[in-house]
Amino acid sequence: MSEEKQITFNEKGIIALLHILGGFFTFIPSLIGLFLVNNLSENAKNSIKAALNFQLTILIIYLILTISINVIGFLSFLFPITGLFVLLYPAISIANIIISFLAGFSYYNSETVNYPPHIIFIK
Repeated sequence: MSEEKQITFNEKGIIALLHILGGFFTFIPSLIGLFLVNNLSENAKNSIKAALNFQLTILIIYLILTISINVIGFLSFLFPITGLFVLLYPAISIANIIISFLAGFSYYNSETVNYPPHIIFIK
């Protein structure tokens, strides 16, 4: 029978920091954390996987937005709204930072980490 590991104070801080850094460096901190989860509790593993899934979803949104801006920019004589799409970059970045901070603080306070709807890549 496997024994559930207790979450230590240091582990909570590291996982919370990985959530917060995800707001600035997208998926890289979560990916590093995923390689380090072998020694962590099940709650920490699930939290890191949720953070990685959310950050990969944000990355896909950035890619779709970049492709859309390039296509609309190419057809700008038909659609003079490219500037509106460019304004979405800072809006998504700010939302990502805020959501990541909230997730990090909620994990540190032993609350449930709830990210907005995102694509689940890693279960």
